[in-house]
Amino acid sequence: MNTNNEVYLTGFGIFLPGSPIKNEDIDNYLGVVSPELEKLKKVVLRSNGIKERFYALDSDGNPTHLSEDLAVSSAIAAITDANISPSDVDLIVAATTLGDLIVPAFGQQLHGKLAEHGLGEVQCITSAGVCLSGMTALEDAAIRIQLGKKKCALVNATERPSIAFRSSHYNAEFENEELLSSETDNYKFLDTAFLRWMLSDGSGSFVLQNHPKEKGMSLRLDWIDLMSHADQSTACMYMGTNSNQGMTPDNTWLAQETLDIADSKGMLNIRQDAKLLKKSIASLGMVDLKRLIDSGKLNPSEISHFLPHLSSYSFAKEVSSAMEGAGYDLAENKWFTNLRNKGNTGCAAIFIILEEAVKNGLFKNGEKILIMVPESARFSYCYAQFTCVEL
Repeated sequence: MNTNNEVYLTGFGIFLPGSPIKNEDIDNYLGVVSPELEKLKKVVLRSNGIKERFYALDSDGNPTHLSEDLAVSSAIAAITDANISPSDVDLIVAATTLGDLIVPAFGQQLHGKLAEHGLGEVQCITSAGVCLSGMTALEDAAIRIQLGKKKCALVNATERPSIAFRSSHYNAEFENEELLSSETDNYKFLDTAFLRWMLSDGSGSFVLQNHPKEKGMSLRLDWIDLMSHADQSTACMYMGTNSNQGMTPDNTWLAQETLDIADSKGMLNIRQDAKLLKKSIASLGMVDLKRLIDSGKLNPSEISHFLPHLSSYSFAKEVSSAMEGAGYDLAENKWFTNLRNKGNTGCAAIFIILEEAVKNGLFKNGEKILIMVPESARFSYCYAQFTCVEL
């Protein structure tokens, strides 16, 4: 049993494919759906503030990596950083939004790749979802270590949306846009088009153990809090249908007679209701923040660093304003994100943020870190607090 009931992040690893891609080069990799969307692209890129991102594609749009390739690279980096061997791992919990395959589960695909590096039989779990799936994976692993069921867990979060953002995936829907707009409630082609300039590829991994590593920085998990607000809203980010209003049994991708029909209706593209996002995402996060502070679990005055997962820098302004308005102001000099030069990598983002902060020596022994991870799919939030432990 883990008699001290403690969990530590002892290894940090990331993998970003290829070279950084600047805004002016995006079209070389993803292609152009229509020149009519050029104005929208400029608006989106100005709003999100991202200057560079990474794609697992070559400059002709051909795939260069599988998601499992990204995952195993960041996993080996985390294992090496923790100064352990792959055979020491007794649990894998992996997260992704869209894996390479529908079946088997992504975690098992990662296990298969790690077997090439000496990892044998092991318990393996896959966490489903979007941006929050990496944190649900982290919580799952942490609970098993706290219970004494496991001693050394590998937690991975990987995203590779670029493969689905190539222009060829949008042509059929774009040609059918006028008909879909007249037949489908709340249908908008722009709800899928703008995401092509928001999301990018990357993988992050943590090693979790019931003790800090012998030398260097570890992060003790003080608490983690995940909350769904699906009772208050319809879906905001979704894939498999083309409207978030009144979904019926015949309006999903598998209900269509062929995949070509599903494609022409835009059911195979990931979508986001931008108006609903703006209305709800920041305010719901403040509901959870207030609950944590009122319960005594979180004391903002103790926080030295605030690491939020942000989809865009415009969202940062909304969060900061909402915090200030609620009386929970965290000074801007406590914030850290690498969105500008690493991009929005979904569930992998907070892993990539934490890895950079640790490797760059941002944290000092005894400091407390607060992270925030929102998910817009049906509105969920995660807050977690860590204490820096350096031996």
